[in-house]
Amino acid sequence: MSRSLGAPPIVIVCLIALVFPLFAVEREARAAWPPLSEVVQRSRERALAVTEASGNVGVARAGILGARVSSLGNPSLQVIFDYGRGVTHDTQVQGQLALPIEVGGQRGKRIREAETFVDWRSLGRDEVRARVAGAAIAAYGDALVARSRMMLAERGESEAQSEAQYYAQRLVAGDVNLVDRSLADAELARWSQLRAEAGIHLLRARQELELLMGGHLDDPPAGVPVDVPELHVDTQQAFVGRVLNVSPLLRSLGKESLFWQAQRERAEAERSPPISVLVTGGRGDTGEVRYGAGLGWTFPILRRNQGEIAKASAEQGRVQGVREATQRAISVEADHAFEAYIKIRAGIEALDKVGIPAAQRVVDATQAAFLAGKVELVRTFIARRDLSAAQARRLDFISTAWHTYGDMVVLMGDLP
Repeated sequence: MSRSLGAPPIVIVCLIALVFPLFAVEREARAAWPPLSEVVQRSRERALAVTEASGNVGVARAGILGARVSSLGNPSLQVIFDYGRGVTHDTQVQGQLALPIEVGGQRGKRIREAETFVDWRSLGRDEVRARVAGAAIAAYGDALVARSRMMLAERGESEAQSEAQYYAQRLVAGDVNLVDRSLADAELARWSQLRAEAGIHLLRARQELELLMGGHLDDPPAGVPVDVPELHVDTQQAFVGRVLNVSPLLRSLGKESLFWQAQRERAEAERSPPISVLVTGGRGDTGEVRYGAGLGWTFPILRRNQGEIAKASAEQGRVQGVREATQRAISVEADHAFEAYIKIRAGIEALDKVGIPAAQRVVDATQAAFLAGKVELVRTFIARRDLSAAQARRLDFISTAWHTYGDMVVLMGDLP
């Protein structure tokens, strides 16, 4: 009897031992909310686009192995048997060994082309890292803003719920009418909807950030500042100049232009085919030993890599034109991004100093007037909505600032 009573607890303990590690693993799989520097670093290392770009760099490095092969080509051997049926009736044997040798600097041109291709792919990876970092920063800011919206909605929902309960009790007692009760319920529903919307935005922003960082994250805690960081450059002109000097996209296009130039030079060098050193030896029809040496060369008259040279020249011209247009576009983007960032921060500062405090004073005054019986309930709700609108507007400014900050990171490849 005692065994039958002891069996269920044992089964429960076993189930807990089996199920608890699953929850522990899920908990350990989620990392704490990272600082901005870690977000940039991990996204530059783990994002899918960066992984693919790094693979392209590895493939380009593998091409150097083929470019560094010897200037000596593969030797070829020909053996010819000749039987005569005229004056002599004997067999003549002749062998010819040919060794191609490149004498026009083709090997050096191939190595330079391969190394330039590696440099181009490496700078292309830096450009991808800049774009990924900018997208991660935008997602990071979206998550912080969504978390702040949720906190505002949760606080508003809690206050609205208390008021709805209060008016429900007063309606039973006959102290308020059904209109006031309905207004309180409608205010509660509005805040609940805002909280749900903020939760959805937070989930999407966190998903985007997790995809870029390559790992799961917890929601940002309440104490993380939502404001964007300060810039390290003081003037708009200094920022534009710095962007034009270090832009990963411009550097990648510049290295691509050098690659097509190196490819054209390699094709031009290979117009001159290798010279073949010939060594012959054999046996004549009378049995004598015959040997000799010579040179072989193909005349580059009809085929001179015309198509490959023309294509490389056209590609270089295309890249140079694209780089010039991109430089103008980046200059305009950097100029406007800096100006927009400064204006957004000024708007946030104005809301912090004037807009939100004024809306808060209106709420306090309206609430006091309502308690004194001087205004209707709807006036208090309107005042609170104006305050929440000002707070939401501030978060809109901050969200725009984070996206602008991410665009600036894309332009210069690093935190501005």
